[in-house]
This record gives sequence, C-alpha cells and structure tokens, in this order.
Amino acid sequence: MESVETAPKARKFISKRRLAYLLKLIIAAAVMIMLLKRVNVHELLTAFSSANMYCISVALILLVPNIYIQFYKWRYLVRLVKPGVSNRETFNSLLAGFTFGFITPGRLGEFGRAFFIKDCPWVQVLGMAFMDKLFSMAVVTFWGAIGLMYFVGKQLYIYTLAPIIIFTLITLVVIYYILLRPEIIRSF
Repeated sequence: MESVETAPKARKFISKRRLAYLLKLIIAAAVMIMLLKRVNVHELLTAFSSANMYCISVALILLVPNIYIQFYKWRYLVRLVKPGVSNRETFNSLLAGFTFGFITPGRLGEFGRAFFIKDCPWVQVLGMAFMDKLFSMAVVTFWGAIGLMYFVGKQLYIYTLAPIIIFTLITLVVIYYILLRPEIIRSF
C-alpha cells in the first residue's frame, strides 16, 4: 500500500527534475546561440593569435585561486543565513550567478545566485549577494585608489590630488562600515 501512495510522488519528482534539466538546456542553448550571433569567430581567432600568451597563461593560472576566494567568501555569507548549506549548492549558485552576470548589463545577473540557494528566504540571500558585491567594490576601490595615486599622482598637484584621496577614503570608510554592520541595510 505504501508503495502505491508514494509512486505518484516519485513520478512528480522525476518530472520536475526533468523539467528543470530541460529548462537548463534551453537556457544554455539560448545563451550559446546569442553568443554565436554576436561574436565574429574570425575576429576572435585573430585577437587570440595576436595576444601575449604569457599574460593569458598567468590569467588562467590566477583564475583558479580567484574562483576559490569568491567561493569561500560566498559560502561564508550564505552560511550566515543558512548554516547547513552544502559546498555543492553554494558553488552551483556562484556559477549560476557568473553565468547570469555575463549576459546581463552591469552584471546584475549575479544577484540571481540568490535563487539557487534552496530552503532559505531569497531576500536574505539576495542581501548577502549585495554584501558580496559591496565587498568586491571596496577591494577594487582600495586598489584602484592606490593605482590612481601612483599613475596620476606624478602629474597632479596636491590641491587636485587631495580631493581624490579624501573622496576615496570616505567611500572606503562608508563601505567597510556597512560591511561590518549589515544591520544598517536591514533598517531600510
């Protein structure tokens, strides 16, 4: 008797699973078709053959630790709202966010990773995705300010460089304050 009652549930689960797989295939095919229509393969091959292979090799080598650091940071943030999340679920949501980020303007699709964490309010995970982007922006702002001071500092006088430094410092302080006290964002 029990097997008769559970059989429809099993079929329903399998059909949902197949439907999700089919949906993923359709999205992947649509993205590939869009890329193939927009990218000139001949120009791509010409650009790749004229590129500096040393720089490409270094970039590919640094890709692995970069993805690991992003995974580790994302896992930490997700575990704040869902402590028992698996590494696989976290990694899948990260990769899904990368994929949607590539095809959306301003990489807004990366916020879509919130929808790939199951059994957790998506608004909380979306907030964690926002915190992740805020942290990344703080790192880029910090290193960008150092680079700006190095490259532009030689050509600017102190009275033009000082506002840039002050603005950068204020921006960094605000970002780090929000990162250290996320309840500020929750109050809005």
